Amino acid sequence: MGIALALVLTVNTALEAQEIWVLLHGVGGSGRDWRYIAPELARSGQTILRPSLPNRVGLFAWAENIVEFFGKGRLLERADRSVLVVAHSFGGAVVLFFLKTAYELEHQNLARLEAQLDCGRLQGRAVGACQKIKAGWQALLSDPQRAQKWVRAAQKIKHVFLYHAALRGACGAELDLWGLGGDATASLQLLAQLSDFFYHPLEHISWEGQISIVNLYGGRKYMLSLCGLSGNDSMLSYEQQRLSAEALGYRELFFDHRSHFDFALSPSAGRHLAHALRRLAYAERLSGGVR
Repeated sequence: MGIALALVLTVNTALEAQEIWVLLHGVGGSGRDWRYIAPELARSGQTILRPSLPNRVGLFAWAENIVEFFGKGRLLERADRSVLVVAHSFGGAVVLFFLKTAYELEHQNLARLEAQLDCGRLQGRAVGACQKIKAGWQALLSDPQRAQKWVRAAQKIKHVFLYHAALRGACGAELDLWGLGGDATASLQLLAQLSDFFYHPLEHISWEGQISIVNLYGGRKYMLSLCGLSGNDSMLSYEQQRLSAEALGYRELFFDHRSHFDFALSPSAGRHLAHALRRLAYAERLSGGVR
């Protein structure tokens, strides 16, 4: 029994040794949001990175900032290290957008996708958010070196864990008429109107199963907020957190009954999330991440 346990621990440590965790916050957040999670994830000696990125920018600009962070952090140079990403709130939407864009670049399909993106049929500030994505995609198509950087960054990622991700907008985002949330809330309005365009087919986001994505959604059964009364986490409804579909490399799990920011405010909530992430990551490694 003791020998078997030692072997399990040895295998687990060996699997973890070559990994880097990148923790991505959402709108209004910072790297400090992960202060209760990072120490727990680092217990086995893994590298934990929790950047504070500009949080009032839209989908394309935020994704570009992630790519730049990978470059400046020399993650692209470490062929021996794989990356696990944990993304909260709008950060989760950005990660999926980034992976989809990089996949279409790699498969020479982004020009067709850009041509299909029709900003004229949208409403409100979503129009401007859409136009910035079209401009960003056009810039990538005209700059092969920049595009390759996106592809290389995506190829470094092996596992993604979304936590209370704002995949289909956010409650009250359409009320930001004065743009106090910057391009971020405009992009949330865009996702509320056009999320399926960016996320489907899901196999392109998971790179046909090469990247495992686990969507941990949650909230209380009844909570009075801008989302209404039932099925939300104070900021996002269950529906806004989910794509309500599964595909090769992508799955969704109801995870907790907590509010949107509990993990950043409560040490016990943070430790609970960290321990769950470690267990899930170990299970994904053993299974190869493909479902």
